[in-house]
Amino acid sequence: MKPILYILLSVALGVIGQVLFKLGVQKGAPSDISLGTVRLLFTPLIMLGILCYVVSTLSWLTVLSQVKLSYAYPFLSLSYVLLLGIASIFFGETIPLLRLIGVAFIGLGIFFVGHE
Repeated sequence: MKPILYILLSVALGVIGQVLFKLGVQKGAPSDISLGTVRLLFTPLIMLGILCYVVSTLSWLTVLSQVKLSYAYPFLSLSYVLLLGIASIFFGETIPLLRLIGVAFIGLGIFFVGHE
């Protein structure tokens, strides 16, 4: 598989992991999270999120074995772009204009890095 596909897989799994973490803490968080952290770690959504991160890390290690770090690492910023959209669409979060502009610059930077 091409390195860019491993990069995209790693980013996608990281984003999915974050969404699962958010859903997990919304669904199963005790009122005082510090007292229930261990219990929270073993809820299905959090465990699935951790699994996504493990597989993402394995994919990322494959990336690092094939391309320069200075090329690959900026692509992780794609998660900011994706999570902004997900937060707005699925969690109903309001995204301020300056944040949208900032993420647009991140997207532009990823474009430039990808076309070296």
